[in-house]
Amino acid sequence: MEDLARFETPENVTVSYPLAGPGTRFVAYFFDEVILFVAITLLLILLGLGSAVAGTAGLLGNMGGDALGAIAVSVVVVVIGFAQVGYFALCEWFMNGQTLGKRAVNVRVVMENGFSLSVAGVLVRNIIRLLDAIPLLWIVPIVTHKRQRFGDMVAGTIVISEEAHPLASVREQLGTRPAHEAQFTFTYGQLDKVDASELETIEMFLERCGRLGGAERARLAGQLAGEIIRRLELPPVDNAPQQERFLQDLVAASVRREVRELG
Repeated sequence: MEDLARFETPENVTVSYPLAGPGTRFVAYFFDEVILFVAITLLLILLGLGSAVAGTAGLLGNMGGDALGAIAVSVVVVVIGFAQVGYFALCEWFMNGQTLGKRAVNVRVVMENGFSLSVAGVLVRNIIRLLDAIPLLWIVPIVTHKRQRFGDMVAGTIVISEEAHPLASVREQLGTRPAHEAQFTFTYGQLDKVDASELETIEMFLERCGRLGGAERARLAGQLAGEIIRRLELPPVDNAPQQERFLQDLVAASVRREVRELG
């Protein structure tokens, strides 16, 4: 059984993440189920109150108790079924592979190749969640390769841990750099074209570049900066030190943007 998931970025940089353990995944699942239980209970209470008010007002006509009971059971089944699939699927799609429970314990779902979740991956893993919820099958992530449940194996997904690592020091250092010191500036539209995985690769390079040989350092800086410069349609930067400065200013601008949005 593997303890690490290793991905190679398009820039030929290998990124490793620890796989989320079964215990951590269960805590996240339990947290999400508590949220669902509370939400479903409140919804059913509201539906019950609405039904009582409608009955008192005569809005339900001559509908008998058996018919009302059948409708109530159908509503409950639909609500619970949608919650068990819809909640997880919508959260993982719109929260970049996380639910509220996963975010609480710092784990995330990604495709096995390291890329963000696809629509098909989200739907498949969460439809099969109904099968994986059987208690007897909870042992599957403990004994399977890459700690996958059945839904993960079919969808081609894994759950990784986002534990704190030394890259935080790079972000903190660059995030405190005053904006007026930047040699390269970026608009919000340009920053939107740089995804989180690219930024993490850049941060990893900046963290480790001091330990690289001169030729390797220049090559990686050129690859990382060159791809983004072409995509953003910016003037070329051919000097290796300037390419590094470009990457530093890009990370600094992203951090400053995050701080503004959180503030």
